[in-house]
Amino acid sequence: MFIFVKHKTFFDEILISFVLPKPGVCISSVVEKYIQMKRIVLFIVSLIFLSSCIVSKKKYDDLLAQKVSMEADLSDRSSQLDKETAQRKELEELLKKLKDDTTNLGIGVRSSSKKLAELEKEHGQLNTYYKNLMTSSGKLNRDLVQQQEQLAITQQHLDKTRKL
Repeated sequence: MFIFVKHKTFFDEILISFVLPKPGVCISSVVEKYIQMKRIVLFIVSLIFLSSCIVSKKKYDDLLAQKVSMEADLSDRSSQLDKETAQRKELEELLKKLKDDTTNLGIGVRSSSKKLAELEKEHGQLNTYYKNLMTSSGKLNRDLVQQQEQLAITQQHLDKTRKL
């Protein structure tokens, strides 16, 4: 029994080249040799593949030590990240409080500046009134002195007139 293969693989080509029927050789023995060779090749390929998966004890121990070291490092970094995150939240809260305080201080400064401007204006007005009053009082004092002098003169005239 001979099998016709429509698509040949690379391995099929190699195997066929080794088991080509020679003159006087039975075809069924060729097919059996072909199948046997295919099994041998499959076994060898599997053996090579599996041998590449085997790791030595030393390599395994080294990788295990590296894994433990990496896990410890991960744990340390995770705890450090948690601390840094908590510190960042605290700093954000302080920043928010600082912004609020700055805003309140700005409002206070503007309010105080406005009050100061009003007080300076009022001070200027009071100074003006004071100067006017001083000027007026000086004038009133002079007028009062003049009136006193006139009254004194009038008093003297009256006293003279009474004596007469």
